[in-house]
Amino acid sequence: MFRKRVYYSVILVIILLSIGTFYYKHAEGWSYVNSFYFSTMTLTTIGYGDLAPTTDGAKIFTSVYALFGIGIMLYILSSVIGVFIFKQEKYFSRIFSPFHRIRHHEKEIEKEKKINIKQEMEIRKQKKEIKTQKKEIKKHEKEIDTIKKKIEKK
Repeated sequence: MFRKRVYYSVILVIILLSIGTFYYKHAEGWSYVNSFYFSTMTLTTIGYGDLAPTTDGAKIFTSVYALFGIGIMLYILSSVIGVFIFKQEKYFSRIFSPFHRIRHHEKEIEKEKKINIKQEMEIRKQKKEIKTQKKEIKKHEKEIDTIKKKIEKK
């Protein structure tokens, strides 16, 4: 996908520079080298000022050519940078993947700790309930013993 984008971008640059070169060759009467040079300086926004269109038609063409051409050049630049960044992300993801896994495991450990704390609280609660139940059992056993003693006395 990215390679196609760069490939099409290169073709688009060649087309843009060719259009400008041929136009300025015929409209201004410049040589192919000067026409290509001016087209390149216009699209890259360098504009040294050593060449300039002299006819009204060439000035209008240059204005439209610059507006569209510079926008397209920025798109091309962003495409190439996008490919570079994508490749770098793949490279860095291989380097930093172990660190990501460690962070993920740390998060899982924290979740487990929270679960363990909840379980410990539940266990404490149940231990308290068991203590109270044991007390009740002892109380009932005492009552049973007292009832047995009363029955024996009779």
